[in-house]
Amino acid sequence: MAFHGQGIYLRSLAQRMPHFPSISEAHGKIIDVCKNTPFKTHLIFDYFPMHKVRSVPDGVTAFRREHAAAVIVLMTWKADEDEEGKFTDRARVHANEIAEIVIKGQREMLMTESESLGYPNYGG
Repeated sequence: MAFHGQGIYLRSLAQRMPHFPSISEAHGKIIDVCKNTPFKTHLIFDYFPMHKVRSVPDGVTAFRREHAAAVIVLMTWKADEDEEGKFTDRARVHANEIAEIVIKGQREMLMTESESLGYPNYGG
């Protein structure tokens, strides 16, 4: 949960189906980040039924209609600890590392780079 004055960084990606080895590896990375940095880190799997989304033909709307669930890396920190204003850059690095771990498991499922991007409004 985010609070006023809290730093937040979101990184979105997509996942066609759970790939447990990469999720386990990402979990280990998250534990490391939480222990060794000021960040609280979460990996959120946004599993909503997609049948309605998939009923609309490709090209009808501006948003890509990939057949994959959204995954969000959410990083938060206490803004008052960020004296130099550099936590966003550090959070971006960690979030991208975690996202890359999850994405590499999807490469076995032949997801394109576009398919693995996730929902744009979650991106950072």
